[in-house]
Amino acid sequence: MTNEIEENGKSSVAASLLGRDLPEGEFELFAMSDLSGVGLSGYLAEGYAVPAEQIAQHRRKLDALDGYVLLIFSKAFNGEEVILTPAPTSL
Repeated sequence: MTNEIEENGKSSVAASLLGRDLPEGEFELFAMSDLSGVGLSGYLAEGYAVPAEQIAQHRRKLDALDGYVLLIFSKAFNGEEVILTPAPTSL
């Protein structure tokens, strides 16, 4: 996926994964290796003030993820209910 991001940009990769465009600034796409020492649970808690009790039951799963993560913020959908169906990918 690193090559795909370098060649096409994060917006393009996110759009191809979801089958729809996402507004700039309303998502993050990054390698889990960027969070070494913090983990995804720490990043969500410290960077986005997600309450510890919301993270606690999923901490092991969140921190065990590898590869790339796509975080999508609710503002990306302008308050509309959206069902996302990620596309199969070989990125």
